[in-house]
Amino acid sequence: MRPTNSAIPRVVLTSPAVYSVGLSPNRAAELGIDLLTSGYDLAATARAAVRADDRGRVELYADRSRGLLIGAAAAGPYAEEWMSEIALAVRARTPLSLLTDVVHAFPSHGESLEAPLRELAAAVRPGESAR
Repeated sequence: MRPTNSAIPRVVLTSPAVYSVGLSPNRAAELGIDLLTSGYDLAATARAAVRADDRGRVELYADRSRGLLIGAAAAGPYAEEWMSEIALAVRARTPLSLLTDVVHAFPSHGESLEAPLRELAAAVRPGESAR
């Protein structure tokens, strides 16, 4: 693979932390990408209940025609840590269909990635796959 800056994480260390990687929805629109978006509130995770901290949300952005994750944003406790796999997925152009097979530790905020990844994978055009 050629070097690329398409998956350099951006973090604001606030409480909770704010994280983004890859393309934003606005940039995807500028590039004419058929964008799929899916999100999940951290309050729905077991980790939020265990920590008594339900602040946060994750949003994932995918290119419908290629079936690839192209960006993400999150706000939540230590988002810069549990979102690292998303930076790798964007950089490695990992197909959504493969990402849906990842099992996350329980309880963790990483669990918040599973439902939106499945939703994005289901919305990819039938017969399309990563190129």
